[in-house]
This record gives sequence, C-alpha cells and structure tokens, in this order.
Amino acid sequence: VNMLLTKVLSDGTETKTAHKEVLKKCPFAFECIEALLSLGVKGNEVQSLIINGVSEYPCFDWVNQYIRGVSEIYNSRKYQEAIATLSSIDSMKTNPKILALIGISYYYSGEYDRSYSYLKKSYDIYPFMKEGIQKYALLCDMFKKTRELEIILRPSSVSPYHYTSENWFVMATYLYSCLKFE
Repeated sequence: VNMLLTKVLSDGTETKTAHKEVLKKCPFAFECIEALLSLGVKGNEVQSLIINGVSEYPCFDWVNQYIRGVSEIYNSRKYQEAIATLSSIDSMKTNPKILALIGISYYYSGEYDRSYSYLKKSYDIYPFMKEGIQKYALLCDMFKKTRELEIILRPSSVSPYHYTSENWFVMATYLYSCLKFE
C-alpha cells in the first residue's frame, strides 16, 4: 500500500517520507532505494534505513555496494566510480539490473561502445527490462543496428510491459532510424 502511495505523491518531501516508510517495512525494495537516491537522498541515509534488514541476511552484503554505486550515479555523477563499485559485485555478470546500471554509467561517461555491450548483455538476459532500454535503443540507432531495434519491439505474449513510455520511446527511435517520420 505504501509503495502505491509513493507513486501517487508528487511533492518531493512527502515522496521521500513515503519511500522511507516502505524501506522500513521492506528493506529490499530496490525500486524504493533507487527512487530515494534519484530524489537526492544520500547513500549513507538509505543504508541506515535498511541496515537491520541487511544484517539479518549475510548473503545480502552486496546491497551496500549496490547502494553506493547507484548513489554515485544519481547523486554525485561519478560514473567511473559507479562502474568500479557495481563491477565489484559478484553477481554482476548475471544480474541484468546491475549490467544495465553499468551500461548507463558508461553511456553518461561517453563510452558508447562499452555502454552498448553492457546494455545488450542486460537485454539478452532479461528482454523485458525497463532499466536502460531507452539508452540501448539510442545506441542501436547510433550504431545503425536497426534489426536489434526490431527485436526489442517484437510483440510477446509474456511481456509484462506492453505499453510503457519506454516501449513508445523505443518505437519512436526505431521509426526515426528507419526515416519514417509520417
């Protein structure tokens, strides 16, 4: 219920408070973690909200690195540090979200070849990803990979995201790439 409330609220202060309430009850709500960091909350403050949940489960020690990496992307815009932090997570090679975040960091730092390879790996592991799909589409257009844009757009009966803004952006990028402006 609190998570739905966070999506309805538009005021920054109320939104931050609602996200913090969600993290107190569910410390592994990664959507809330990223939302708080993108709203400007410092990584240390987010870590303090989830410290009890993480300390109970020793297999989740990577969460602190994840928070630090996402904080470096959203708060301090230190993309090279974010890449190093996120790359140090053991499950990085198989986690599409972490691969996408590394790809986004490379994108913002101007290393488009590396960004493309990480976003492609992320898409190959989880084709229904929303994280980074727009940047992946832009890179496909930049590198003239129209066929890959078509693959991203292919209809699927199991896709949980049929008509999101991300999908429409990919469609617009594809049409622009094919020079279909009408």
